[in-house]
Amino acid sequence: MFYFAWVDPTDTEFDIAFARNDEDILSLKVDHDEAGAAGLTIEIKNPRIGLLHPTRKRWAWLSWDGETGVDPLFFGKLVGVPDRAKDEVIRLTLVAIPLDFVAQKEAVADALRVLPWFDPVWIAADRRADPDLVLEARTSHWHIDRITHVVTASDIAVGEAGTIDIGGDFFRDSLDLRYTQMPARKVRVSAEMSWAQVADGEVDITRTLTDAFVAVGTTRMNTVSSYTGEGLVRDWPQPGTRIEGGWSVGSVRLDRIDGVRVPSSGMIANTPSTSRIYFPLWVIQPNMTLRYDVSRSRVEGVTFTLEANTQALITEPDEDDIIDISLQSSAASQAIDGALPIGDVRRRSYFQTDRGLQSIENLVLRARAQLVARARAVQVVAEVPFATAVALSCRHSLTLADDRLPGGEATGKVVGYSFSANGDRGLLSGSVTIACSIGEGGTITPDAGVPGYVETGYVADGWQAYSGGEALLSSGDVALSYFGGVPIADDGISFPIVDVGQAVLSCTVANGQTAQEAKLAERTAGAAASATALNTVPTTIELELASIDRLSFRTDYALTLSMLAIPKTIDLGAA
Repeated sequence: MFYFAWVDPTDTEFDIAFARNDEDILSLKVDHDEAGAAGLTIEIKNPRIGLLHPTRKRWAWLSWDGETGVDPLFFGKLVGVPDRAKDEVIRLTLVAIPLDFVAQKEAVADALRVLPWFDPVWIAADRRADPDLVLEARTSHWHIDRITHVVTASDIAVGEAGTIDIGGDFFRDSLDLRYTQMPARKVRVSAEMSWAQVADGEVDITRTLTDAFVAVGTTRMNTVSSYTGEGLVRDWPQPGTRIEGGWSVGSVRLDRIDGVRVPSSGMIANTPSTSRIYFPLWVIQPNMTLRYDVSRSRVEGVTFTLEANTQALITEPDEDDIIDISLQSSAASQAIDGALPIGDVRRRSYFQTDRGLQSIENLVLRARAQLVARARAVQVVAEVPFATAVALSCRHSLTLADDRLPGGEATGKVVGYSFSANGDRGLLSGSVTIACSIGEGGTITPDAGVPGYVETGYVADGWQAYSGGEALLSSGDVALSYFGGVPIADDGISFPIVDVGQAVLSCTVANGQTAQEAKLAERTAGAAASATALNTVPTTIELELASIDRLSFRTDYALTLSMLAIPKTIDLGAA
């Protein structure tokens, strides 16, 4: 016995009061296909009233006398204009879409926005709120329960609601095996991440300066000395002075300490006794920094090919389709949910960070999703008892057995089912379609890395770094080889610059204390001549700095992955 009751849209919980017949049902059919909403088609006697009038109810419950009482079968809304409105029998179509479908979908999507399965760096900012995009790296479709209208994400290979084993309980002549698509054996992925490496700071070059002066005669550590010190101080670059290559003068402090903290000293030039002249030695204690403010273009590229262990279907392996995925992004240095994915825009690499590794894993999961979907290359269709069909959903997997099937049985995700009843013929029927994966099965055991400190097991996990080896990714069916040892293609400068040797390539002092004293020791005609001679050897400083601004760098990573383990739910190679 079937029941059909018109109800309010808020009557979302089935009540025994709905076990009534508001219409004379002649036949009914419920269809539900994967990724879609279930639909109910009923044929009723023409009530000769306007079924779409605004005052009429448009939501309805379909139920029946099941094994344990009245069981709901369908809850949905009337859509469209009734077919054959002038005939004695009209056809109505209802669909099981909840009023809050969008809100439910977005709520589920919010829960699925977790790394590495969802990575916003690979999605344009104006599309990140799209709930459908949370499934790009997942092997899932949206599912709407035809009775409760609960919206979930359902895996395309494994039924979350469990596996129903019907054995041979189906109509034998209805069995049909279909090859629905060619499997893809490989996915080639090419992705780029670009960002502006921005950094500013100061480098203290005081010790570099004083060491250069010691090399040319200054006898006191941490000081500079010169007989032309007045001109040296006068010409010393002032704070803020721009220098090429991203540099400018930072802070400058020059304290003359001869006669203050150290005794005054000097030298009498080599002149006739009638024209004696004394030149004081300036001793200066310097303190100087160089400031950098740079922006450098960074690009990192990732390429890999993910291959699936699928069974050969019709073509040879080298003839199988190859899927290409290409992505470009510059979001590593853009705030997402208040945080920069790269963490610090001064970094030399994004992909060699923990966050960058998650972005790479997301790429692998995207490729995996394509291969898993294409591996469902075989469908098995069978007519089943009505009671079996009404117990199904597109969240189930199903197993059936028959000696005509390769290997004698097949298991697959339910991708479609239907059940129907015809009052004239008293016929109840059902059907189911399952999608089978033609993989080779198996599990992935990643190769262990090489410990960098002590043997594996001597210390707890996390206490030492490993090189080489593989890491099993979140899906559990593919492993990524270690790539952290790939050198970064750049000038080797890390920010903040703490090694002055990265900033200053050379520091040379010309005409230091030793050279000037040698000049003053040369015989001249008098004081004026000695002063003129000294002015020919003024103390000068030459700094050669690394050019660090407005540079472009690119590092490429060619990644290696294990074979993707695809489940074997039908054995096409069975004897």
